[in-house]
Amino acid sequence: MKLKLVVLLILWCAGIVPVFADNPPSGGQQQGFGLQATIFSRVQQTNESLVNNYSVIANYPPTPGDIYTLTINSETTPEIGNATQQVISYPIQLSEDMKLDVPFIGIVDARGKTLPQLKDLITTEIRERLPVQYVNFLLTTPAEFNVFVYGGVESPGYITATPLTTVIDAIGLAKGFKEGASYRTIQLVRNGRPQVLDISRFYIDADFASNPRLQPGDMLYVPEAQVVATIEGQVLYPGVYELLPTETLQTLIDLAGGFAPGALTNRIEVARVDPRGAHSVITVSADQAASFQPKIGDTVTVPSTSVNAEMVSIEGAIFGKPRSGTGPVVVPSDPVRLDFPYYPGISVLDVLDDVGGPTPYALPNEEYVVERASGKSVPVSIDTLWKTRDLSLDRVLEPGDHIVVPMETLKVFVTGQVPTPGALPYSNETTVATYLLLSGGILQNTGDPKGIFSVKFDGTRTKLNVNQTVAPGTIIYVAKKPLFETDQAVQNFLIITGWGTAVIAVLTTLVNFIFLIQPSVANVLNHLGL
Repeated sequence: MKLKLVVLLILWCAGIVPVFADNPPSGGQQQGFGLQATIFSRVQQTNESLVNNYSVIANYPPTPGDIYTLTINSETTPEIGNATQQVISYPIQLSEDMKLDVPFIGIVDARGKTLPQLKDLITTEIRERLPVQYVNFLLTTPAEFNVFVYGGVESPGYITATPLTTVIDAIGLAKGFKEGASYRTIQLVRNGRPQVLDISRFYIDADFASNPRLQPGDMLYVPEAQVVATIEGQVLYPGVYELLPTETLQTLIDLAGGFAPGALTNRIEVARVDPRGAHSVITVSADQAASFQPKIGDTVTVPSTSVNAEMVSIEGAIFGKPRSGTGPVVVPSDPVRLDFPYYPGISVLDVLDDVGGPTPYALPNEEYVVERASGKSVPVSIDTLWKTRDLSLDRVLEPGDHIVVPMETLKVFVTGQVPTPGALPYSNETTVATYLLLSGGILQNTGDPKGIFSVKFDGTRTKLNVNQTVAPGTIIYVAKKPLFETDQAVQNFLIITGWGTAVIAVLTTLVNFIFLIQPSVANVLNHLGL
């Protein structure tokens, strides 16, 4: 197990096993509406721009490496009928021990002082000691230091920061968030102590504490979001939002700006896929929203009072379009959801004809219709209805009814020379290499990296490339190395050879014994006269 973890860590460092998706976010994270889209795009486009007049920053913390300029305009000794003036500037750098060596004053300790406090101290001391007309103390070049940003960012590693760089600036300099990254649980590690930041509060409430400036030694970690849900329909800002584990459906509605005019608030639909791959639609009222907790991947739909009364819908293992019955057809490996205009007399079979019927991945005897009027789930034998077209099994729909055709959990099977053979969840983007890694990798001593096949039940093999994707139900087989394939034959040969050697030894002994006793037998026969 330790070896496996080390190998996975090495592969991750090499970029072979990504923790976050390498593709740019899609849907609400890059386009459309919603706070998440806003945050992702704003942070991704962030370019740090430093303020020229640093003196106006009241809470700027003096930082080792800062370069300040002391400017003095002093009078010289008056000459005959004339007086001369001289402007002198002195660059001063703040040392690691927070000390400034200031001309005419000596050592000044900047520890615990803001920039305005430090300026006031130095200019006052200069005026008390020198006959000056003008004195000023300015920060001309802020200190620069490295901050390590890692986790769910497009370009993890060190970025160059100044005391003016904020957390959002740093993430922008690391090329922004990756898909699935959390913007509400960012960890700022300072002096060995992590603090959790929710930068959405900076955009929503102008909470500057959620977007602090960085200091030398800081590290930033962007974890993966734990709960990401989509809300659509009659809300002000539909889109994709991150929720904290304790937040509720009411939080999601609030993040989306609340209900839009015409929202049917007592029939909010939550489409969900459970860990087994079964699909369900949960109906929640606005009164229940404060206690209902969304889960990762939920899609919340707030219907309209006008649209809802005129539509029926279907979701799950369906083809998504009518089928002619001739020619090949692509079977969707993901659930499909479609809406259809309601008309009096529309039935389940009518809708099935419009979507091409259930796919081979549909779970028979688990289909049902969610009645909008009652909220009940009524079983319907859709698979049998589709195959037999028995109208006694059909059902007339009412406005807002929702047909659900659950989809079986799709699997890919890995067997052969891997540590943990078995079934794995199917994904149309997962490659053979990923399935092998999820099964523990190829056994080092016995597995053949060049012997990876898909195997049919009749025993035929097809060579696989580790970078290709496979269809659901594929059996991936890792063969033994050629040396180990001949082991059994070698063992059988040795067993047979050993047995033959033993037989030959017995026969040899028997022959030698016969030859040994042969003279004695001859003497006895002669004595008997035979």
